[in-house]
Amino acid sequence: MNSGKYFPLLSTLTSLSRSVSYTILSSLSTHVEFTYHAFIIYSHSDSRWVAQTLLPLLEEKYHLKCCISYRDFQIGKPFRDNIAESVYKSRKIIAVLSSNFSKSNYCRYELDMGINRLIERGDDSLVVIRIDNEVASKLPRELREKHFIDYFDPLERPLWKHKLLSFLNVPDDSSSRVDFCTLC
Repeated sequence: MNSGKYFPLLSTLTSLSRSVSYTILSSLSTHVEFTYHAFIIYSHSDSRWVAQTLLPLLEEKYHLKCCISYRDFQIGKPFRDNIAESVYKSRKIIAVLSSNFSKSNYCRYELDMGINRLIERGDDSLVVIRIDNEVASKLPRELREKHFIDYFDPLERPLWKHKLLSFLNVPDDSSSRVDFCTLC
């Protein structure tokens, strides 16, 4: 399946060389210090899940500094520039996939910027968390295979926190996990 059909902005990222955003991307792509642990991309229609499920885990329990557009984007700065800075000043990028996300041009653009960073740096910086029955096949294959957490799937839901914390390189202090090697 052609991911360009669903994420058309990915193909336009190469034309950014004539824009201000490309200057920001170029200067930030070599920047090694990060302002945020994670930049969270989500549809504002899914803000309840982000506020009640994701942020308490990351910010309250593990004290990670997350970048959220409504709270952390600079007022008066072009949206495109805010996105570029957030993508490159965050150690990791978390995209909250839903049917609302797929309908949002802003979300798709933010995801395209995250994919661009993933390709440009070759780092393990982007993960997608699916929270509803949105078809995952709309995502580029690389994201579906390596960078995907399926919160919506009842079989995978019990593992989503552990997978996310592992992706973020945060030790999971969950006492509910059992180390099966110690039972051998």
